[in-house]
Amino acid sequence: GQLNPALDETYTFLNKLLPELASYFNDKYYHAGGDEVNLNCWNTTPSIIEYLYQNSDSSIETLLSKFVNETHKIVRNSGKLPITWQEMIVNHTLPLKKDTLVQVWTNKDIIKKVVKKGYRVITGSSDYWYLDCGHGGWVGNDIYNVNNFICRCDPFKTWQKIYSFNPIDGLTDEEAKLIIGGEVQLWSEQADPTNLETLLWPRSSAAAEVLWSGPYDTSKKIRTPDKDALARLTDWRFRMVERGVNAVPLQPL
Repeated sequence: GQLNPALDETYTFLNKLLPELASYFNDKYYHAGGDEVNLNCWNTTPSIIEYLYQNSDSSIETLLSKFVNETHKIVRNSGKLPITWQEMIVNHTLPLKKDTLVQVWTNKDIIKKVVKKGYRVITGSSDYWYLDCGHGGWVGNDIYNVNNFICRCDPFKTWQKIYSFNPIDGLTDEEAKLIIGGEVQLWSEQADPTNLETLLWPRSSAAAEVLWSGPYDTSKKIRTPDKDALARLTDWRFRMVERGVNAVPLQPL
């Protein structure tokens, strides 16, 4: 279920829950979510409908803003910086503090919109860096396209595709400074301990090289998934296998 943003008890609960969760980790960030918010749930909740009737200057959007900003306040009071998904900035245009980190999961156009608002970005385009794509739909539970048996984010993202992503494409030099990092994403609908490592490795390493070394090579050209990159990744793959990681081969052995 969803928490009710119109109830004071919701924030009492969050003031107990979030500091405890934040204390489990030493890093300075806390991902507070914000993706796929189902406002229909709030729209059909009697107590929220009554709250909006009694507070005519409020709306579902202002309740969402209150909920998110109160959550972020608790996160900050716990010594962390909040991270939110792009929807809170792009779809709902919430007035969030500029130190909020925004995770962008779609394309360069959305990255551009977010940095133009002055927010720092963690990038992870689903067109390039979604590792769960290309394995078919969830038969019996696929709302996207059951008949053609396709995945919601086909095709499979090869290491070459991952390597070719330029996180700062289309950005000015000043805007590019707001890209603080990136993250490949592996959603777990079709992943478990039996295939986790093979889905991750060594494809994730292709993204790691782009993030660590930048999208340009020593000659200032965009990095390409060429034979030199393949050689480095193949060598790294052997190192992982020697360490007991089930990293899949990238070429015939």
